[in-house]
Amino acid sequence: MQLIEHYAELYRIWKPERPQEEVAVTIPAIAASLHCTERNAKLIIKAMLGSGWIGWQPGNGRGHSSRLCFLADIDRLLLEQAEVLIGSGNMQGAVKLLQSPLLTDHGQERLRHAISRAFGFHTHKEDTEHLQLLRFPSYRKPGMLDPIYATRRTELHLIRQLFDSLVVYDSDTCAFVPGLAHHWETDIEARRWKFYLQKQVRFHSGATCTAEDVKASLDRLIRMNDSPSPYSLLFAPIQEVSAIHEYLIEIHCKQSCQQLLSLLASTAASIVPRQLETDWPFRMDGTGPFKLMRRDDSVLVLDANPDYFMRPSQLDRVEMWCLPEMYEEREGTLRAEQLTLPEEGPMPKEYSPTHDGRLRLQALQEDELESGGMNFRHYGGIGPEPSENHWATLERHDLGCKYVLLNRAIPGPFQQQELRHRLFEVIRDRAAVDGLGGNRGELAGTFVRKVEWPRKPSSSYAPFINSSSPDTSGSQSGDCEKPKVEQGQLPSCRLKLVTYAGAGNERDAAWLTRAMLAIGISLEVRFVPYEELACPSVLTEADLLLLEQPVDADAEGAMWAILGSDQSPLRRCLPEGALQRLDSRMAVLQALPSSQERLQQLLQLEQELLADCSVILWYRWRQTASFPAELQGVKISAFGWVDYKDLWFRDRSGEGYDSFRLFPTP
Repeated sequence: MQLIEHYAELYRIWKPERPQEEVAVTIPAIAASLHCTERNAKLIIKAMLGSGWIGWQPGNGRGHSSRLCFLADIDRLLLEQAEVLIGSGNMQGAVKLLQSPLLTDHGQERLRHAISRAFGFHTHKEDTEHLQLLRFPSYRKPGMLDPIYATRRTELHLIRQLFDSLVVYDSDTCAFVPGLAHHWETDIEARRWKFYLQKQVRFHSGATCTAEDVKASLDRLIRMNDSPSPYSLLFAPIQEVSAIHEYLIEIHCKQSCQQLLSLLASTAASIVPRQLETDWPFRMDGTGPFKLMRRDDSVLVLDANPDYFMRPSQLDRVEMWCLPEMYEEREGTLRAEQLTLPEEGPMPKEYSPTHDGRLRLQALQEDELESGGMNFRHYGGIGPEPSENHWATLERHDLGCKYVLLNRAIPGPFQQQELRHRLFEVIRDRAAVDGLGGNRGELAGTFVRKVEWPRKPSSSYAPFINSSSPDTSGSQSGDCEKPKVEQGQLPSCRLKLVTYAGAGNERDAAWLTRAMLAIGISLEVRFVPYEELACPSVLTEADLLLLEQPVDADAEGAMWAILGSDQSPLRRCLPEGALQRLDSRMAVLQALPSSQERLQQLLQLEQELLADCSVILWYRWRQTASFPAELQGVKISAFGWVDYKDLWFRDRSGEGYDSFRLFPTP
């Protein structure tokens, strides 16, 4: 790469008037321009000659000018360099070339096209095998992949690829099916459970998965001392976990625990080895269909697990490259106090925080970089237009939602019910969601999409959904009304909103700032790293939190986690009295034998919180998967991604097609 830079510098200084015209130069002048010795300048000239980049006619005698002719095209040189980097697997190096000021506009377009060809589906030969590879870019590197700490959709999706749980919720049949346990049984009170484990299941390290590993994994979830589990409250009904023998686990509950299968099917209950290595946070060892082969600041690589106890994957390798450069096409910086917002209409720019607390203005093609789908649609501009005949598209709304959490656990203005309701009116504006654009879809009526509302609402709360803007998730929102707000002038106040970068939060926060100002509220926005959102110091200073709630396929399990887990931000922002009432009422639900009845009661508790505007649900993402028609097994999962093990590619080489690659749609 350095030789190309030397060539570009010489070309910049001695650029000829006409192509391949000779120019007069001297070795001392070249050495000065390249900041090197004359000896090194001669070596550089020799290297360029050997590469055929220049023509060179040395001067006759010391001090006489030599004749230099530029033969190589800089765009072509950078393109060739990118192809070398791509061929060696250095995608990050190739993408960095896009930032080179040496490129012409045409050269940059050619380079983008070359990089795009490296992404998508490929078949390549490794030793004697032909491997199928899926490679795609990501705007951020994945965070913690430990099942009991992960809460973000990308990490939850990856955990599903790396680990297994005892049971699995099948969204097609709405029933629990075998996972690591091939059979289970319980007594009539659902207090004593037995799970019979699949035999010959191995962790990626080669160690056999036994009942002792299951016991250790569940003990991690219920532990209260030393390093407490963020799920200890949710799994508190479990009194004891016993390994009866190598393939039989027994769970004793303190009382009836009818929701146990929902708990055990969650990502948090993924089974991990009983002995965790010191580098566990970086080298995850599961039993899942894929195993982690490489993880660093550049790339995350998953290889198919050939010994998977269920149907092995037809896809051999997945590469997720962290390439934020793909999205930072044009940027500048400004301080938060300099941020000005348009008085009306959608936000035209993207705002995101830099490491020093400033805001970075980014001209991105899509700001919802983690809204779901196959996560290819958001990488517009790195691939060609897909042919309508050769591409298919799936679209659906996210099962979870974006929401605004009002922190009522601290003294402040949100003790006023009128203010909470006024914020509800502002945020639950259908036109606002439409104006924000992007992949933002329907207004959310419940945390979890496609669940039925309680048929007989309790008189103790008022359903709050605006009937003019119904959630289209199948709920009976037409009978509901939003809270009645007494019209009057609210006192002006200043509030702090805390959120994290990505997932469209920059654009949403900018709109909220403008909208709050219209009702006399000055909103200060602070971006923090996602992992710091749960820090007590962050929560105590936040009046509002702008968050996203990903949910799994099991609606009941999702509601138990949202309302009953210490991992839930909602619980951390409720007043102590409200939290105690919530816990006492949830404890009663554990004995209800009907899953549907438990879910209805959980939804009623949710509606009471929503009616009181402790939390304001906002919108759901429209998730899209665009892919070649030859790609089979594509199904958008609960977390908005596609399970890699289900993908395979139909060969139509004899049907007039040249080649097939999965490109993102613009």
